[in-house]
Amino acid sequence: MILATPYTQGKAVDYGDLKAEVEFLDHCGVQGLVWPQNASDLSLLSKDERIRGMEVIAKAAKGRKPALVLGVQAEDTQSMLEFARLAEDLEPDAVIAIPPTRAKSLDDYRE
Repeated sequence: MILATPYTQGKAVDYGDLKAEVEFLDHCGVQGLVWPQNASDLSLLSKDERIRGMEVIAKAAKGRKPALVLGVQAEDTQSMLEFARLAEDLEPDAVIAIPPTRAKSLDDYRE
C-alpha cells in the first residue's frame, strides 16, 4: 500500500496523521507500507519533509506486521544514496527507487 501524504490546514505535512495512517493500515491487515512515492506527492516534498516522514513512518511501523518499504529515489545518484543511507539507519524491510530523474545517458546512471 502506498501511503498518502496528509497535510494540515496550513499545507504542512501532518506527521501525526502520517503516523495514524500507519496504525490504521496495520489494523486493516495490509501486507506492506510504501512511502514516499509519486502517489505520495513525492515531487512536492522537501528533503527535510521526506527525512522527517521516513523517520515518523519507521518509528510507527516498528513492531507491526506490514513490511516497511522506504522510497529513496532522487534527482541524482548522490542524493539517492543519501536517502538510502538514511533508510538503512531506519531499518526498513526494503527500499524502492526509480532511476535518477536528471540522468541523460547510461553513464549518468553509473555514477
